[in-house]
Amino acid sequence: MTNWGFDIIKPDKPQDKLARGGKMHHLLDIAFPKFYKDNSVWKLFPFTTPGELKRIFEKQGVAGKYDFSSPL
Repeated sequence: MTNWGFDIIKPDKPQDKLARGGKMHHLLDIAFPKFYKDNSVWKLFPFTTPGELKRIFEKQGVAGKYDFSSPL
């Protein structure tokens, strides 16, 4: 990876904590600026289904931190 790539995925945004280590949201922000809400599960966890995430996060008591609505 290039220095540019490492700079992009530096954990310096509030979403980094919400993404639980995921980095794909950085690339989605670059490709689609202002398309997703900062706490959107569609952006933070792009390879999972929002319904299943909601079920899991409700059990963990953290569902209130996330937006599960579709960006479309």
